[in-house]
Amino acid sequence: MGQNLRREGSRVASPHREGLDHREPGGPDRLARRTRRPGRRAGGRRGRRCGFARDWVNLPGGHKRPEASTALLLEEADSSGVEARVWTTEELTALGAGGLVGVGQGSAEPARLVRLTAHGTNGGPPLVLIGKGLTYDAGGVNLKTTWLEHMKLDMGGAAACAGAVFHAGRRPRGRTVVAWIALAENVMSATSYLTGDVLRMHAGTSVEVTNTDAEGRLALADAMSIADAGNAAALLTVATLTGSAIMSLGPRTAAVHSADDRLSAHLLDSAAAAGESAWRLPHLPYLAESLRSHIADLSNVGTPQGQSMVAAEFLRHFAPAGVPYLHVDLAGPAYNMGEPYDGVPAGGTGYGVRTLI
Repeated sequence: MGQNLRREGSRVASPHREGLDHREPGGPDRLARRTRRPGRRAGGRRGRRCGFARDWVNLPGGHKRPEASTALLLEEADSSGVEARVWTTEELTALGAGGLVGVGQGSAEPARLVRLTAHGTNGGPPLVLIGKGLTYDAGGVNLKTTWLEHMKLDMGGAAACAGAVFHAGRRPRGRTVVAWIALAENVMSATSYLTGDVLRMHAGTSVEVTNTDAEGRLALADAMSIADAGNAAALLTVATLTGSAIMSLGPRTAAVHSADDRLSAHLLDSAAAAGESAWRLPHLPYLAESLRSHIADLSNVGTPQGQSMVAAEFLRHFAPAGVPYLHVDLAGPAYNMGEPYDGVPAGGTGYGVRTLI
């Protein structure tokens, strides 16, 4: 899968080389075949892209580690007319991406960054999407005590961004859409990054790690910086980022964070039209004060209260000045841990794809 595809940049090995049987019922090859069946999902092409996101989220964590997920994205990009570029962990290290590399260093499969580009027709500034792709998140040395069996869900933001750009590749219109997918596996081992570590980010910012389970914002921040989105029409980060978003809004509604009223209104209108529930939480700059560190430029956690808003303030630090920026925390609706409801299946829901489209 993907090993014979010619790509700009790094070449990605097939997941078959790591002993994964491509005929296995839950394997990536089956996912790719299913998403290419015309009419598989209601709603035609939009439905198939939503189906791609659902199926990728539902893959077991052991079947979609960074290498396998990269190969899956490259194959889907090839069939969707989307350009792809991959950065290996060696290249990320050379770039100084200490956040993304640090998050993945406890895994046998290090982090990767994938850029997917669907060219538009008008030549204007692109829409840039940054997706959190934690293929499995055990929390690192701050090991999670609940939901471990569900933590394959932690790439729901990456799945939404990828689904949207694959749709744009098959139906080019207007603006170019670029998705950056930050892939890593956050597990505990002898090589894991540690609480108390200070990471040097690609932007040059130093970050004190006060909790290794607040890893998504580190991965996203490096992807935001590498994306160099200063010429973008808008920048969106999309992630299953915090349990706080679920505690605030329940499991079916995404939290929207932005200081830009126009961009927020556009996103909320799009979500309403797509039938996806989203709610804008307040932009409270004073929460950023809790991210101060005595030994680094920033802490990765800050106050435990209002963590969805605090995480958004952390990410805002890495957004380019002058570019409309918005963060979507879809920790709740990206994955349904209960029974199906209103056409929403159990497991991966594909939330966000229709809103972004």
